[in-house]
Amino acid sequence: ISPSALEKLDPTILDTVDVPVLEKVTPTVLSNLSSDVLEKMSICTIAKLNKSAIQRLSCEVVEKLPVEVIQGLDSQLIEKLSVSVVNQLDPTVIEKLSTDVINTLDKEVISRLSPDVIQGLELAVISELPPATLSKLPSTILQKLDKSVIEMLEPEIISQMDLAVIETLKPEVLCTLSAEILSKLSKQVLERLPIESLQHLPPDLVQTLSRDVIKTLDPSYISQF
Repeated sequence: ISPSALEKLDPTILDTVDVPVLEKVTPTVLSNLSSDVLEKMSICTIAKLNKSAIQRLSCEVVEKLPVEVIQGLDSQLIEKLSVSVVNQLDPTVIEKLSTDVINTLDKEVISRLSPDVIQGLELAVISELPPATLSKLPSTILQKLDKSVIEMLEPEIISQMDLAVIETLKPEVLCTLSAEILSKLSKQVLERLPIESLQHLPPDLVQTLSRDVIKTLDPSYISQF
């Protein structure tokens, strides 16, 4: 029977026809067949079916389809696919998925997503992203991260955080901040800074520190008190 004649038959009858014969029928007709029959067809044939037909198939079959086909499916189905498959999708497709799914993806993939999406992820996931990606996030999110992560950021980024957070950082990190920021820190924190950093601050601020700290300063600087 010719393909054109087969297409006129009821789908329930077509379901009983051998797959090699069925594959000569147009995708529009094939899309009406049962999922059991469709899953026996070649990936090339399945890829030509309409979205509704593809979404009736098992995840194991869908995962074998070309990326461009998978990207056209509903987010609810994509979320059921393996991480390795989802990692290959465009950021615009991934951003529509649930945060639970995005949290499981490779860090390189997450880094390509928009800051609005990234800041909604788990802090543990955000902490593993590269500094270049973190720098695009608002300080309200960044200052919730572990201190060791914050200390890897650029001084300009750190300076936007709350003073309470800044004061917990290492002296080596603090001394990279501007004098304007340092002058706002508590005396206890300032006294932990290297002498070189202190001498870049206004003398009237430094002279309020402990005598033991002042004695370590350069005499020419002390003379400005």
